[in-house]
Amino acid sequence: MKKAWPILGVLAVGALALYLVNDYYTSRLTPERMQEIKQAAARLAEAEAPATPEAETTTTEGGAESSTSEPASVPESGAVETPKAVPDRIVAIAPESMPDTAPAEFTVAFECTNGTFAVECHRDWAPNGVDRFYELVKIGYFTDMRVFRVVEDFVAQFGISGDSKLSREWLMSKIPDDPVTEPNVEGTLTFAAGEAPNTRSAQLFVNLADNSAQLDPRGFAPIGKVVYGMETVKGLYSGYGEQLTQLQGQIVEEGYSFLDSNYPNLDSIKRAIFVERIEDAEATPPPAPAPREKRPMETAPATFKVGLDTTEGKIVLECHRDWAPLAADRFYTLVRAGYYDGSPFHKVITKPEPFIAQFGLNPNPSVTETWLDEKLDPEPATQSNTIGRVAFSLELGKPETRTAQVFINLADNSRLDKLGFAPFGEVVEGMDVVSKLYDGYQDDIDMAKLISRGDLYWVGPYSQFDSITKAQIVE
Repeated sequence: MKKAWPILGVLAVGALALYLVNDYYTSRLTPERMQEIKQAAARLAEAEAPATPEAETTTTEGGAESSTSEPASVPESGAVETPKAVPDRIVAIAPESMPDTAPAEFTVAFECTNGTFAVECHRDWAPNGVDRFYELVKIGYFTDMRVFRVVEDFVAQFGISGDSKLSREWLMSKIPDDPVTEPNVEGTLTFAAGEAPNTRSAQLFVNLADNSAQLDPRGFAPIGKVVYGMETVKGLYSGYGEQLTQLQGQIVEEGYSFLDSNYPNLDSIKRAIFVERIEDAEATPPPAPAPREKRPMETAPATFKVGLDTTEGKIVLECHRDWAPLAADRFYTLVRAGYYDGSPFHKVITKPEPFIAQFGLNPNPSVTETWLDEKLDPEPATQSNTIGRVAFSLELGKPETRTAQVFINLADNSRLDKLGFAPFGEVVEGMDVVSKLYDGYQDDIDMAKLISRGDLYWVGPYSQFDSITKAQIVE
């Protein structure tokens, strides 16, 4: 009999998971049920979603937060980095400054891995649903949440936490139904529900089309509508379609380790925050920020060597401050700070011909992001980008965008000299090690997720990256 208990426990957990995700198994919410309606409805053209970094937030008087995110240098191909989209200006409100109960109207911004969208909620539309959503936002339930179901021209759905215990707690807590007072038109935010009455809990979807004829009669009551960034919602990764619809029990049981290992391209909600307003950066440019003081750099010696202990062997770089003083000082500072320890060689481009091996992302995404704003002033290339030379990457055409990413030239790339890529050192030992670095990914990588999730992401889809185990100044 002793062995029966673990078996019964496993069955109980499985049954509980199936019960918890009833919201997602409902036949009311499937593309098949929508087919007849879709054939008669006009579809809006799907816009491409811009990639936008998470905004930096500071608390202002009265509990409000003013946040702006500056474009960061995100490499696109080779040593060239492309700019992220113009960021939004968000005036956020700290959760503790919001009332205990949901106000008549409030706005919530969802900062996602592909951009930002905002929803305006109306309590008179669906009081029970709005109260639950308000509570979930206040406790930070949607932080780092995967949007696991995106079906084009149908819905974008989320609501299962990466914390299994937290998911079970909230998915078990059902709320009473609300009457449908507003139609499920494109952009409305609605709770998912099961076939039985009063089964809404913590899972929601945004309608990507006018689904009112199908969903309104079945009791899906919208709680709000997207008022900003619908192109972001439509741009959420939809490549998996319905693949995860029948696997929510496994998501609840295993958390995001299951998703990140098997479905790594899913977009995420970084956080959901209450906002006073959210402005279009192009239509309403914010006041010019006060010049921020740059982080002080150490002054590098005239010549110094850096040993890179890697997963393939040791590489030694000899750096010369007179070649590019600003670059040498930055690299010297970062090495001494341990920034490159654990950094992967995330771009090793050898096809159709040898080009570069690039590194410079810290395993901790918050550390990487702190350096994205620390841009170096331009300086001329006094040496050529020949094989073995080392330089900082930058955004093409903007030599003032160098930050922390560095590349080793794998060939004579002297064409980069006039583009602002200023070598500051060269490989003096270990070019044979450089030639062994894994090049299977070439330039086919998701830089936005590599930056925003760090090693928690790249150990999954990019598990074969070679990396720097230790970078240090050597004699």
